[in-house]
Amino acid sequence: MATFLVLQQELAAQVGLDQTVSAQATLLKRWINNAQQVILRSFEWPFLRSPTPLVIQTVTDITTGTVATTAGSTTITFSSAPTVSVAGRYIQTSSSSDWYKITAHTASVATATLEIAAISTATAATYTVRKAYYGTSTNVDRIIQIWQDILPYQLLETTPEFFQSFNPGFLSSGTPRIYCMAGIDSSAGAGTPQFRLWPNPDAVINLRIDYLTVATDMSADADISVIPAKWHTTVLLEGAKVPAYSYLQDAMYPTSVSLFNSMIEEMKQEYENSLHRHRVMTSVDNQPVGGNLGYMPLPFNYPRNS
Repeated sequence: MATFLVLQQELAAQVGLDQTVSAQATLLKRWINNAQQVILRSFEWPFLRSPTPLVIQTVTDITTGTVATTAGSTTITFSSAPTVSVAGRYIQTSSSSDWYKITAHTASVATATLEIAAISTATAATYTVRKAYYGTSTNVDRIIQIWQDILPYQLLETTPEFFQSFNPGFLSSGTPRIYCMAGIDSSAGAGTPQFRLWPNPDAVINLRIDYLTVATDMSADADISVIPAKWHTTVLLEGAKVPAYSYLQDAMYPTSVSLFNSMIEEMKQEYENSLHRHRVMTSVDNQPVGGNLGYMPLPFNYPRNS
């Protein structure tokens, strides 16, 4: 495997720059890291998959006691202070069907602050405080799948629009079956993906999340690319030569672009799961009685498309 320093030295030798010159070394580093990111964005690489799932526990609704609200005010008062901070969660009261985001609250304190002012006044309304968004981790680049052992069940990912058609704010209590990605959780750290669940959890359960990890740029001379070693001085280096030739206005630029793209495709072929699967039979392969060929015998439970 090639260290970051070795890659810089090799790239400098091939494009005619001097790695020992600080300004040129800065360019070499940038080109190598840019090439790494281009490669990593081009495919769902198995080597980016976390070896262990991220486990997140669901949170049930809080409904203990009552809450007082004042029209035009963002301050609410619980009759029984939640023992945990409910900042970031949402509240719905019996005096209003609207959901309000709680922006500030301290554990075991009776008062909390809403994102926007309440519409109605109530002295003792029943309520539901709900966790609507679940953050992941700064190490998560993209969720592959979420599954739980209660049913057991692999949750189905939907678009936010389709998810909303389930009316998640109402009649949504049970064991989660679907999820949708919901942007970035700014409170959990830069770039942390978050998601929503339906039905809303009515019990504390463990959700296991398979995900692709975030790949950081190399910086120290001894750093090693997350890309497997056999691709370091081939695909990665060729990818770094593309911006180098562009910067130098070298005639090799078009050839390098073409070679780099073909190398990425070669990488994909090695990691493409479908290369090792049987193809799915279609209707043309299995004709009805009276057809020219008749039914073709297939192995038991062989997958076929109707």
